[in-house]
Amino acid sequence: RNKGMDVPGDISVMGCDDIPSAKQQLVPLSTIGLSTAKLAQEAWRVLGGVLKGEHSLDNHSDVLIAPELIPRDSTRAI
Repeated sequence: RNKGMDVPGDISVMGCDDIPSAKQQLVPLSTIGLSTAKLAQEAWRVLGGVLKGEHSLDNHSDVLIAPELIPRDSTRAI
């Protein structure tokens, strides 16, 4: 806005990680977020497997957690 641009009219702005202040801006920031609940759940699942001897920290598979689009006022449909 200081440069005379309208958000999201002239330009769309996206963030990452959905930090708490993203929704408190003059124009709430659209973002991509990862569920901390899902991250914690997977961490406990893997740790539980290690403690039970089902997994090894040296030999493990990747865990994929789908990101979530959190649309707010800083983006518009094109």
